[in-house]
Amino acid sequence: MVVQGELYAVDKRTLTSIDECEDHPDTFHRDKLLLNDGREVLGYILPPTQAVGFPRLSSGTWNEALAG
Repeated sequence: MVVQGELYAVDKRTLTSIDECEDHPDTFHRDKLLLNDGREVLGYILPPTQAVGFPRLSSGTWNEALAG
């Protein structure tokens, strides 16, 4: 599946803060993601078991869900 997102370079302190905000690893977990240009990066993933009840985004962007 292709999704749209934003990519940031962060230092270890910021990553620790984001981990806390995303409840890593209990809710979201970090995993390797392959970008269109072939680079591998780390991103936050919500496991399918945690995504039950959330809308499925056929376009790969939250704008679709927010437009309702």
